Amino acid sequence: MSLNCPKQFKEALTKFGVQERKEIKIIRNTKTEVRARCTKSNYPWMIYASYDSVTKRFVMKTYMEEHTCQITYKNKRVTTKWLARNYSSKYKRIASMRLVELKELVKEDLKVEMSLMKIRRAKLRAIADLQGQLRKEFAILWDYLGEITKSNPGSTTVI
Repeated sequence: MSLNCPKQFKEALTKFGVQERKEIKIIRNTKTEVRARCTKSNYPWMIYASYDSVTKRFVMKTYMEEHTCQITYKNKRVTTKWLARNYSSKYKRIASMRLVELKELVKEDLKVEMSLMKIRRAKLRAIADLQGQLRKEFAILWDYLGEITKSNPGSTTVI
């Protein structure tokens, strides 16, 4: 597994933890290396990745595959920021959904139990992100209007 940066590796760890329903704890996190293990101290599962100076990429170096702990329905790696980023792109109707519906959707999709407060914060963050994207698009609209009036002098343009 070869990635560009530790951030991508941590994102992959979060997705792996959600998919396998295991809680993963990052032990060491620097610019050049990331080490993670199972939160249950009795289990040997561990993964280590670091920056490789030859390939100039972030490469997985050690992976102990045996992960036999029980599945969990709580995952601390699934944060409001992670939920907002993944669900705002998946579901555009997130702004109109009720919190209970969104909680059920997360539980059904990810098999992770979340509090209503965390769901609320994720929903607000997703809405703020969507509004920020709209502001950027409307800012481009004014540039487009300027280009039209420059290329077609004498034409009427109204926004």
